[in-house]
Amino acid sequence: LQVHISLTNRSPSEMQIRWVSSLIQQPTAQIGTISGRYTANITATYYTYDTSHMCGGSASIISPTQFRHPGYIFTAMASKLQPDTTYYYRVGNEMLWSDEYSFTTSSSDHEKPFQFVMYGDQGTYLDAFTTLANVERILPDIDLVLHVGDISYAWGNAYRWDIWSNMVANVASTVPYMVSVGNHEYDHTSACNSGGQDLSGVGGDGYHPVWGNQHDDSNGECGAPFYYRFNASLNGNSIFWYSFDYNSAHFIMLSSEHNYSANAPGFEWLRNDLRHVDRAQTPWVIVGIHRPLYESEADSADNEVS
Repeated sequence: LQVHISLTNRSPSEMQIRWVSSLIQQPTAQIGTISGRYTANITATYYTYDTSHMCGGSASIISPTQFRHPGYIFTAMASKLQPDTTYYYRVGNEMLWSDEYSFTTSSSDHEKPFQFVMYGDQGTYLDAFTTLANVERILPDIDLVLHVGDISYAWGNAYRWDIWSNMVANVASTVPYMVSVGNHEYDHTSACNSGGQDLSGVGGDGYHPVWGNQHDDSNGECGAPFYYRFNASLNGNSIFWYSFDYNSAHFIMLSSEHNYSANAPGFEWLRNDLRHVDRAQTPWVIVGIHRPLYESEADSADNEVS
């Protein structure tokens, strides 16, 4: 079912619950504060996506190993939640319910300590399973996961999104799994198959500054699977750049693949967001971005980008 939860711009009073299935009859999330006793039924909305949202490359080729129907992506918005409270939930319908999951909302006490895990460049390689096993071992002690780009390394092969989504489900169904876009989700060199802008609002073949090394690193995905699996009610440009508060911290999640030069939409949003940070409430400001601002790698192209 690839269940995962994420914060919205109304958290802690709201949590987004998302899953993938082929069952579209009366999709529902049930939730309550006691295990096995669900006091609210939340009707889910759903959608899917197809190759019209891609930008050329292997992501646009319909085949068992490239683009295949992703199923239906369901979203249930749990609202009117209380801070610092554990909720139990399940998803499905009266014919078939999932296992029970749980999550705990953030605190209204901005001085309450919390812990989070932050990583990037994961994919479905053997080391990725080891990393997830390590995260699962400390899952009772963490409150949040930040995945800063290069999520599944699908490279236009849709089945890898399924493998990765199932791989992280134990973690992502328990703590908010917040993501930012990297080059392997977004970079493309062909225009969107629909003829319009890509899902981040950029036209043509994406963002390619003269000093950059943005190639077709997504093999034509141009952010589409990433967007449809993770978009939420956020305060920026959907999942491409946004911010949220969690206890004493203000988190800013940025795409490393978009324009932040003066007057660009990303720059203006970031400047406005920083202006409105209340350091009395959130003295910590933590920025997540896929490409490092400083790096010591002996790679001239990456050195230039940094």
